[in-house]
Amino acid sequence: ACIDISSLRGSNTGVYIGHCFGDEVSRLTGGTYKNKTGYEIVNGAHSMAANRLSFFYDLKGPSLTIDTACSLSLVALERAVRDLQSGLIDRAIVGGISLTLNPHKNASFNAFTMLSPTGRCHSF
Repeated sequence: ACIDISSLRGSNTGVYIGHCFGDEVSRLTGGTYKNKTGYEIVNGAHSMAANRLSFFYDLKGPSLTIDTACSLSLVALERAVRDLQSGLIDRAIVGGISLTLNPHKNASFNAFTMLSPTGRCHSF
């Protein structure tokens, strides 16, 4: 949209992030037991994805992380559109994340025929 994100500081901008299967992230924030700051919990919790963006960019609108499995990005977008149409927010940031690095989880998805046999994304 060619909007400088820094120009949105303090604005009524909603953040809507669809997020599923982010438990691997908590392992990536490692470190030793003695060097913990408390932020490891927030960094690893997928429920905080939208809030981290809102906090970092000082956005004052609603901040929602939505988990509806395969439809998470579409549901996040639908919610943002609804809030824009109702006048609740002036603009929205919408995104979707599904990070699955665990090979056992991927094998289960594959066994349940939930993954593409070609390794490419396909719409329903």
